[in-house]
Amino acid sequence: MSSVVTIGFLDRTQVSVHVEITPPLADDERREVLFHVALMTARTFASLPPDRQIAFAGMLREWIADAFRSCPIQLFTADPMVCLPRFASSFLAPTREYALATRGCEPTGEGIEYFLPMATAGFLRHIHATYQHADELLEPGFALCGAALIQPVTMANHFQVAAAALPKVGPMPDRSESDLVPPRPSDRSFVKPLAIPPALKRLREIRRSRILSACIAALVIVSAVQYFSTVRQEEDIVDRESSLPPVATTPTRELSQALEMKVSPESVRPEPAPTVDSTAAMTSKVANAEDQAYQRFARDIAERSLAHAEVMLKAVERRILISHDLTDTLDYGTAQLKKGLDHCTSTVPPAIYQEVHTKICHALSDLLNIGEELHRSPLPHAHQRTTQHLSEMQRLLEDLLVTVDDI
Repeated sequence: MSSVVTIGFLDRTQVSVHVEITPPLADDERREVLFHVALMTARTFASLPPDRQIAFAGMLREWIADAFRSCPIQLFTADPMVCLPRFASSFLAPTREYALATRGCEPTGEGIEYFLPMATAGFLRHIHATYQHADELLEPGFALCGAALIQPVTMANHFQVAAAALPKVGPMPDRSESDLVPPRPSDRSFVKPLAIPPALKRLREIRRSRILSACIAALVIVSAVQYFSTVRQEEDIVDRESSLPPVATTPTRELSQALEMKVSPESVRPEPAPTVDSTAAMTSKVANAEDQAYQRFARDIAERSLAHAEVMLKAVERRILISHDLTDTLDYGTAQLKKGLDHCTSTVPPAIYQEVHTKICHALSDLLNIGEELHRSPLPHAHQRTTQHLSEMQRLLEDLLVTVDDI
């Protein structure tokens, strides 16, 4: 990959951003940052329903115009690879291929619908705080906000919309060319073409050869592992066959007598039943799979519910939205909290998790009460007690999740 942007979440409002530019595949850092801004913002709009696209477009335009002073997403310095969830936005310059990978989001899309807009906002804030003349790099995101207000962005047209939002840039040069194309002479001046130094050209060739050698070595290792695993299986089969007693080619006296005897029903032995150890091993595997599935379910539903409640509280305290958008945000958050509580109460956990599952349901019910309280009185000065209550619920749910992992 010529450039990769990794965004990890420490919690629901703090993100870590790492931009990696890989020479010599990368064309130009600012050019590729423009591509990431346009494609990531367009993919974010495409992942949201049309009504949420309009609300997010209004907020993002306000944050960009206000230099992100009212944005609740904060930047911190850490390794984003240790965070869950996280996003990896990769771009390959020579072929103009783009991909967005996720980690820690549910396949239903609910986690992506919340975290991807926040990841995009954190990336744009990182650009504003890191690069000079950041307004030029943020122009595609600002233009896409206006396009989303006019027409919804879908997965089918988001790439074309992102390309249309990019400023006019020249074609990408062929990285294999040794000399640059000389410009046409004009009346004003003539610029002498620049030649790539032999040392730099040699360094690029060495890097390419090392990358190719590493790829070939990886293929050889994978093929060797597959081959030796097949040979080992065949050797095990031969060893087991050789360990069996040889079969006599001529009938002995005892065998002849056994053949002459009548076989009675009592002499037929039934096949041995499964042992207690094998049955216990199979039961233990099934139980471990169920335990791991419930642990993932409990952590996902608790983190998602806490995220919705905290976003509702941040929106009320900071007053960064107009009244109509604030009402939509509170309506959506309350609906998601109720949906999470219904999902938790309708889930039947394994027997060993029954007690802690009941406590998790009660905690989600308290979060729903917090959301309904915010919805009834969206005034910043009236929620000091609500903020303390939410902090207590967060500590309680963290303790319950630790208990789930330890069982």
